Amino acid sequence: QMRGAKKAQEHERARAAAARAAAARSFAYGSAHAGTNVSDSCAQQGCDADFKGESSCQCNAACLEYGNCCQDHSSVCRSHYELQGQAGSSATQSRCGGTSGGFKLNMKAEGRDFINHFTFVKVDDVHGAHQFTSMEEAKRQRTIHLDGDVVQLKFGGLRPPSYRGEAFKRYAVNIHSNKAWDPNNGFLAVMHYRHIPYGCGVWPSFWAMN
Repeated sequence: QMRGAKKAQEHERARAAAARAAAARSFAYGSAHAGTNVSDSCAQQGCDADFKGESSCQCNAACLEYGNCCQDHSSVCRSHYELQGQAGSSATQSRCGGTSGGFKLNMKAEGRDFINHFTFVKVDDVHGAHQFTSMEEAKRQRTIHLDGDVVQLKFGGLRPPSYRGEAFKRYAVNIHSNKAWDPNNGFLAVMHYRHIPYGCGVWPSFWAMN
């Protein structure tokens, strides 16, 4: 009788385990199936769809800004915008940096002509440990230097405090291109560096400002 009761208990435990496994499979299937109620395809959502919080991706113009477009957004919605005569939608193009046509070279800064394409900005908007300079001061401090046809931009020496309580500043350059581009049309900047410095407090950067 004890052996029979033990076998009955084992059988009941096995049946319960099988039932739990079946329930888990059913829940997993139900969850996966529920996820397909909102399509992850722009072909089904439509390109002017409102934001769908329950979907893993979106099919509106704002998805380009937030980086959550569905995989077929580019192919499906470009055709949609072209059919509307928008050629990709100006709002969408401005967000993704589109271009209305092919690129053509309209600025080339290199060698001894490099600095003529830039303005040296002394205004310090971040109030850091640097002292931005004019072109003349940059040459004196050797924060910009020509080595043959190679332009060197680097930090310079220390500038003593100009008032009580101010910290020492280190000479550096902040240059802005004399030419600007329309962000709605987009632009392509190609830069070639022989060397980029690194280390504590060294922060070379390139900014696209609008």
